[in-house]
Amino acid sequence: MRIVTWNVNGRKGKLAEQADRCAGFDSDIVCLQEVTLGTLDRWHESLASAGYGCISSVENHPDPSQIQGRRRYLTLIAGRPEVILHGEPIRPAWAERSTSGVFQSKSGTIDIHTVHLPAGASDRADGTHSKSEMFECIAAHLEQPRTTHCVLCGDFNSPWEELPDGRILCFGGRYDRDGEIVARRTDRYRRQLAAESSVIADHSNHGLIDAVRNVHGADHGLYSFVQRRSGKAWHRRFDHVFLSAGLNPTSAHYDIAGLNRGLSDHAALVVDFELA
Repeated sequence: MRIVTWNVNGRKGKLAEQADRCAGFDSDIVCLQEVTLGTLDRWHESLASAGYGCISSVENHPDPSQIQGRRRYLTLIAGRPEVILHGEPIRPAWAERSTSGVFQSKSGTIDIHTVHLPAGASDRADGTHSKSEMFECIAAHLEQPRTTHCVLCGDFNSPWEELPDGRILCFGGRYDRDGEIVARRTDRYRRQLAAESSVIADHSNHGLIDAVRNVHGADHGLYSFVQRRSGKAWHRRFDHVFLSAGLNPTSAHYDIAGLNRGLSDHAALVVDFELA
């Protein structure tokens, strides 16, 4: 089976090319982030023409009037055969940033969750910690007992850095003088490091594996996003696919060619896996 996850950056002018790119991946499951109300119908139409059934975070949203400003971005899941709405979705405060569905394959049922974590700037001094709260919500959901296979994917805006020795530095953390990862010196950063690490770095509580690290190892050198500031550039791996036990990844790659073509500011992640 194949899954692709892609932050499409809400680009109307690139949507036709993005849809062609998605069709070219020939995947069973497509998960998109940064779809907007202005592009949602076109995405539904484009994916339907390629044989996909779609669900999005607009469906069952508790208050669609909130989908504006910083919260204008939606998430979407498409599948062949179709995906149906999940009975126990992740329920973050920013509900438009998460879509949950059930994919019925020939080999078994798979719960699919795609998420788009806000940037750390959304964690504000006034006490609204949107990014940390969403990570905590995801971790709490994943720690519940499961009876089916599970896939968690999307744009996590994390981590800051992955080290060849396997350690992962998430936002909110820093290196001390001995090179150990510790939290920065405020409650906000301590919370952020713990929240992000609970999903990105510490899988002991939810039993999911990182498909890319499983296939390529800790010293993989891969990236999905280029962060630029003051004439400098950092290569980040913000886009992930996590798989539960019984879903065994066989290949994983980022579509750097699409990134270099300017189709989005993120590279799509394409993962092939087998059901044990």
